[in-house]
Amino acid sequence: MAGESTTLRTGRNVSGYVDMNYPEPFICRPVGGSVPSGGSAQWSTPATTAGTASAYATLQYTTSYQGSRSGLIDGIKTGGIVEFGIVVGVKSSQGTPSAGIRLKARNASGSWVQIDDGGLDGAGKFALTTTELEKSYSGYFPTVDAFNAVPFDLSVECFSDNATSLAIFRVKNSSYVKGIVWPKG
Repeated sequence: MAGESTTLRTGRNVSGYVDMNYPEPFICRPVGGSVPSGGSAQWSTPATTAGTASAYATLQYTTSYQGSRSGLIDGIKTGGIVEFGIVVGVKSSQGTPSAGIRLKARNASGSWVQIDDGGLDGAGKFALTTTELEKSYSGYFPTVDAFNAVPFDLSVECFSDNATSLAIFRVKNSSYVKGIVWPKG
């Protein structure tokens, strides 16, 4: 009500208006839908690498995370912190090729930036069989000009080093990307 003083989450007293420029946590959980029968985990639709050795196939499991508000992550252009936890199921269509996975992000419709420091598996490759492996990755990423705001896009990519033994991969529902957004205003 006009004339009353209210303490907001920003810790400031304001009179007569509501200040909406306060930081707000966001969490992007890119895989959703109905719980499968039998209580098993939810997964994205699988993607398969192309028939070209070492060519990355993209599973863009979120076309764009809109969030409830848009703005800069941590309120700064670079150096904000994004936390991620990604679980990928991956297997070979046949044989035992080597595979690699990487995670990319970008401001909505901008230029992609790799946010996993050169490949989620460090050196980059791991052995596959026809039995699915669950690979878990978690960490923090300091924002850069190409990825520093909400809304944003995410991409998980996988490659197989063999053109005939393809990698089949999918993202688990427990995967997330989170941080703090300072609304534009």
